[in-house]
Amino acid sequence: MGWLRRLLGGHAEDENAGDALAKMPVEQSAVTDAPVIIDSRSEEEQQLAKDAYEGKALCDVFPNNTLIQDKFLGPSIEKRIGTLMHYCRIDGVCEGCWDGAPIRPIREIGEQFHSDGGMALMLFVYYRVEASLGAVASSTMSKSWDGVGEWSA
Repeated sequence: MGWLRRLLGGHAEDENAGDALAKMPVEQSAVTDAPVIIDSRSEEEQQLAKDAYEGKALCDVFPNNTLIQDKFLGPSIEKRIGTLMHYCRIDGVCEGCWDGAPIRPIREIGEQFHSDGGMALMLFVYYRVEASLGAVASSTMSKSWDGVGEWSA
């Protein structure tokens, strides 16, 4: 302990030198108890997630996509999102299912989304399902979409 006393300015024979540690000003640490979360998603994907969680309409999120802007096809895509959510909610035991949800129709809808709007539309739909139904449903959908376009579960 003598080295600590010398470091703090006391002498080994000074009995009060150990108190110097207690008298030193304490700086507040920049470290908090909250974990640091780093979002590694692209800015575009973060914006798509934000828009989906805020419930924005497809035509507002994809203003340059002519298929989505079409007055007949746009509602059709919204209807497919509803159908997809229905399939992701199914809770039963069946062959060809993830967590009880049928893979084939979920995958086919994913392929249609990829055809209509690519990865951006798929990400938007993923986050909308996650916002509406939770992580289990979006995970089921993600597993079913594995390999559709650039999608990787």
